[in-house]
Amino acid sequence: MHQRASSKFMVANVLDDSVAFGAPVDGAIEKVSCEIGEIVKVDQLCATIDARPYQLLTERANANLAAAIGRLEKARKQFAQARASFERYQDLSTRATGIKRKRKVFEQRQKEVVQAEGVADLARVALRAAENDLHHAFIRSLIAGTIIARSVEVGQTVIAGRTEPLFRVAANPGVVKINLTFDARDAKKLYVGESISLSLESEQDRAFLGEVTQISIPKAAISPKHYDIVITLRNPVQQLKRGMPAMIRIAPAGSRPERS
Repeated sequence: MHQRASSKFMVANVLDDSVAFGAPVDGAIEKVSCEIGEIVKVDQLCATIDARPYQLLTERANANLAAAIGRLEKARKQFAQARASFERYQDLSTRATGIKRKRKVFEQRQKEVVQAEGVADLARVALRAAENDLHHAFIRSLIAGTIIARSVEVGQTVIAGRTEPLFRVAANPGVVKINLTFDARDAKKLYVGESISLSLESEQDRAFLGEVTQISIPKAAISPKHYDIVITLRNPVQQLKRGMPAMIRIAPAGSRPERS
């Protein structure tokens, strides 16, 4: 590797370190706020789904919870009264029939409290779900970086989990990482930090400059016959697309891969 350029092209993959995000809820896109090439911050609003249905559901869930809490408070008050009456009757009377009737009312009120607590708990869960859906109607960037892809327009209907990602953000779009596999003999000629010149089979007249940033044994390897190599390259015009396969040839920086 250090004596001359590699004479053959090798299969490599441009690693996709970008982050995609899409529609967490269903609806029609009402507004798009981020464009390709735009620098965004974490949690920056990039698109808005029509939030009116989710706002109505949230308001309804709030009303349901308020009603459930009201019923719970009433049930607790009636239970407290029934318990006090039952305990007082026990102190003042020994008639079995009267005590049984008071106990029956007491136990019924107790069951009503338990039921009302269950209904209130379900109402709280429903409200949290509605608020979560309302929050997700506002689609925000998951990381800071640059928008490198956008596949959404105003008026488009999106379906959570089924529509392709709406945006893709790269933390540093001017830099990409390429993964390729070397046999152990050639891999040992490389070292982390080494400067590398790389050319594509499809465009041999242009050289990309990069650096070896990782040398590792594949996780599934039984013996170290091959090594995974990661080369980090400057990619200012984004000619190397994230996720694309490529046929590449590399050489130490300062030399130029020979044309086939």
